[in-house]
Amino acid sequence: MYNPEFCLRHTFSIVEQYEVAPEDLVFEVVETEKIMDIDHLKNVFATYKRSGMKVALDDVGAGFSTIDMLTLLQPDYVKIDRHYIQHCDQVKEKQAFLKEVTRIAHTLGIHVLAEGIERKEELDYCREIGIPFAQGYYIGKPSPDPL
Repeated sequence: MYNPEFCLRHTFSIVEQYEVAPEDLVFEVVETEKIMDIDHLKNVFATYKRSGMKVALDDVGAGFSTIDMLTLLQPDYVKIDRHYIQHCDQVKEKQAFLKEVTRIAHTLGIHVLAEGIERKEELDYCREIGIPFAQGYYIGKPSPDPL
């Protein structure tokens, strides 16, 4: 990641080897690591986007940057940390955070994904406030064979 052009060359060698379309790939940056150089990360995101890949900011809410990073980086996807999803149908503070992230993301044209859905009520609440994508054990457990 420190040299996006090198990472991209390496990624594309694998893309070509397995004949994967770049637009089918999403490059994720985990927010739990402190982002020291925002300009560098913006450059990394731009490099991957120019190549046709999508970019995602993962674990939003768990780290240092939270909502400000959405505006600065404008990823294609934002994945909300499971801490904010667990019992989101019951906890007002989590609801406020989820609504704010969803509002900003929609304004910027960013797709929102809720991580760690383990109960129907969590999925229902996320759908109710406009979060269109979700993952978690309630939906399906990881498997070597896709369902």
